[in-house]
Amino acid sequence: MRTFLACLFLVLLSPGSLLFAQIEVGTSGNVGIGVAPNSGYALNIDGDFKTGLYVITNNQSGYLAGTRTLSYDGTYNYGLVSYGFYGTNNYGIYTYSVKGSSTTNAYGIFAKVDENTSGKNSYAGYFTTVGSENGNNYAGFFNGDVHITGDLNGSPVSDAKFKEEITRLDGRSSLQRLMQLRPVSYRFRKSQEFEAMKLSEGLQYGFTAQEVEAVFPEFVSDHTHPGATNEEGEHIGEPIEYKAVSYMKFIPLLLTAVQEQQAEINALKRVLRENGIVVDR
Repeated sequence: MRTFLACLFLVLLSPGSLLFAQIEVGTSGNVGIGVAPNSGYALNIDGDFKTGLYVITNNQSGYLAGTRTLSYDGTYNYGLVSYGFYGTNNYGIYTYSVKGSSTTNAYGIFAKVDENTSGKNSYAGYFTTVGSENGNNYAGFFNGDVHITGDLNGSPVSDAKFKEEITRLDGRSSLQRLMQLRPVSYRFRKSQEFEAMKLSEGLQYGFTAQEVEAVFPEFVSDHTHPGATNEEGEHIGEPIEYKAVSYMKFIPLLLTAVQEQQAEINALKRVLRENGIVVDR
């Protein structure tokens, strides 16, 4: 960090930048650019910049890091803390990775956690939401297919201690409602209008949200895709309004419908046996 600050200091004192740079070094060595040094920051930058800090590393073999941070031996240790607010579109972190002709893998963000030996929880990524007055509020929004190699543990939360007003589903009612649905196969439209959504390719199976909403309105939700963006994260396309179906909510209804049908089958078998007709056991 000291080497980086020294190089930055020399660059900003060069003839081409002297008129624009306002650098102040505090007594503890903290540096402020466009603002007074802050004892809590080694480097504090404030001003009407499009980019507060721009770093390039290249032409080196092995591991390259544009920015590398280390935080340890604190109560809470964060390698990176980032905020985005008071703008039209706000990103705490925006990353962009380009896969070139010789690139094996390209990751916008690659997160890894070391083996946990302390008995505490370890997360390669932890995402949460803060209350939103309007619009969608997601802990994570993935534009395209999502692949996992492990299990979706705890998805969704189902511990009885979090629940109230627990009521057994009525199998007959569930079956009657399910019978109103129309299962379909389909393909997503290959339209430039929806290209930014990265919809799955190939043959799909499911329902249309509008038809499900007529029978199970609680299974359908309205969402907004932000639209296409350029390499700098600027929105260049119109937002896309759409409906989504929560398919996992069908599982309890399907189970109770099967239970209802099996109960009816068992009752019919019992009547047949009582009348001397042998049925498969």
